Amino acid sequence: MTIKTATTATALTLLTSLALTGCSSSAQPTADPNLDGYLSGDAITETQACVIDRNPRDGLVSYPMSDGTRVLVILDDERPQNVLDDFASREGGTAAEFVDSNLPTWTSDIGVAVGAVSTLSDSCSTPTIAPTPTDTLVDVPENSEAGDAITEEQAREVNIDSGDGLIGYKLSDGSYVLIREGEALPANVVADVEVRAEVAVPAVSADALQDGSNRTAIDGADRFANQLEREVGRNVLMVFQIVGFEPNEDPSAASLRWKIRNSVNTTYPTINGETLDEAVARAEGIVAGFENPDEWVVIVVR
Repeated sequence: MTIKTATTATALTLLTSLALTGCSSSAQPTADPNLDGYLSGDAITETQACVIDRNPRDGLVSYPMSDGTRVLVILDDERPQNVLDDFASREGGTAAEFVDSNLPTWTSDIGVAVGAVSTLSDSCSTPTIAPTPTDTLVDVPENSEAGDAITEEQAREVNIDSGDGLIGYKLSDGSYVLIREGEALPANVVADVEVRAEVAVPAVSADALQDGSNRTAIDGADRFANQLEREVGRNVLMVFQIVGFEPNEDPSAASLRWKIRNSVNTTYPTINGETLDEAVARAEGIVAGFENPDEWVVIVVR
């Protein structure tokens, strides 16, 4: 499957206030957040965020993005670019102005949040644990199709059971839809991924080799590919533009080119003069040569 985004990146809409939204009453405060393998800047679920908020762990922070989602910040690591970009977009400033007072921080003795964005809602600070839903409320109906709306509880249930061939995908508006392994991504997921990819991989400038915008685009593509893999259960091949030249070329040959890069950071040569259609065809040919082509999705940021 190939997903093509719009031609220009769009700014994130401020859907939530700056304060933390807190945890829903159904989130279990003692649940294991299961953050093994997560990197700073990766998206986390409401439940994972709630566990971090209630039971702070050394060096971990749940950061509220402008679109209502949460991402993990590992304080010992460099601040992730998506957090810096989010701060700049909603504060009207620049990423360079970001300071750690814009993150929740934790006191060492009592483990409560303090700082510029640290207010927890009553539902999270004094949770009411909802009764465990019955199977009739949680189970996804057998006749459900990819793209059908499901509840947060149903999404959590199918994502825990990796053997059922189902995935619960969280759309940018906070709702959840069903993905079926082995089937094409549904149209509502494709549309959501397109918008997210625009934001994740910003366009490079004409001076990309000097101003660092090449690196920003490449890092954004890598983060997005790794995050999307976990969310949709597919391997990801990214197609996006940089200004560059190949090792066997003279630097004067640098031009705006289509870069193909997979989610484990394997990169493929750029081709001077290659059109978008040619780059997409090349990416799809790469996928076709894999042993498991049906498990891949090509994301094109135009």
